[in-house]
Amino acid sequence: MAWLHQSRLLFTAVRSFPPGVINTIPSLGSVGGAALAAHKGVDKVAFTGSTVTGRKVMEAAANSNLKKVSLELGGKSPHLVFESANIEQGFEYDMHRPD
Repeated sequence: MAWLHQSRLLFTAVRSFPPGVINTIPSLGSVGGAALAAHKGVDKVAFTGSTVTGRKVMEAAANSNLKKVSLELGGKSPHLVFESANIEQGFEYDMHRPD
């Protein structure tokens, strides 16, 4: 629900934007996200999530109206590295974990 709070803050900060310029659509990605990516009336989609879903968003956007797409994929598991860490062991773990 943090994203919903962030959306409220954004709407408060940009009250000068006309209605409909910035929208937050709470939905399952397979339903709402797929509909937005494929809809010809949507000019841009921003997506944060998995690489697999990002490919689906790009494909749907390209097949509809070749809309602009911003993707932030993977990287959802940050690591804190302390001075006492075994860097090589951490690297091996990170390289072999499932995406």
